[in-house]
Amino acid sequence: SILLREAVRASGAAPTYFVPELLEVGQGEIGAFVDGGVSMALNPALQLFLVATLNGFPFHWPTGEDKLLLVSVGTGVWSRREDPQVIAKGKLWDWATQIPSMLMEDADWQNQLLLQYMSRSKTPWKIDSEVNDLASDLLTPEPVLSYLRYNVWLEDQALRELGLTDQAQRANSLRQMSAAENLPDLATVGEAAAQRQVRPEHFPEAFDLA
Repeated sequence: SILLREAVRASGAAPTYFVPELLEVGQGEIGAFVDGGVSMALNPALQLFLVATLNGFPFHWPTGEDKLLLVSVGTGVWSRREDPQVIAKGKLWDWATQIPSMLMEDADWQNQLLLQYMSRSKTPWKIDSEVNDLASDLLTPEPVLSYLRYNVWLEDQALRELGLTDQAQRANSLRQMSAAENLPDLATVGEAAAQRQVRPEHFPEAFDLA
């Protein structure tokens, strides 16, 4: 059995948190490694699936609903709402400041769509009003993996439904993941969301450890 776990940053958050790191990659060559937020790997779940299964990588793990389990754990998400009048009157230089976060958010949801498209996820997320949660869609004759996605909406109503009135009043500020003072509240949100979302039946018996 195979279990992959990964963590992703929230949609709409600042795209990077870490400065480039210089590392030796072999044979004396030095590479500058940058935050995954500047790539399609902002949400690395799909990349992990590719690394585990593509011939170009050394692992060559078998695919199948009872052979590959990928658990994706997010750090919060929220709806992007913009005033249409402001968007319509925007200048080119206004777009320059917004495009990076927009592209990262789109990449995050595209990864989510593809992984749900290849699986019969027991935790499906609604992608949009057109494809919904892909419950009636499957890319291949049989699922190529078991896929679970856990995340929480950092929005007022969603947090109140978790019984987190204090955190709901600070929903906007909690989206600033780089603010250290938010850590206790974010931990509380994560624990409450996990209690509500994670269920034993989400995990197929094929992945039980002996």
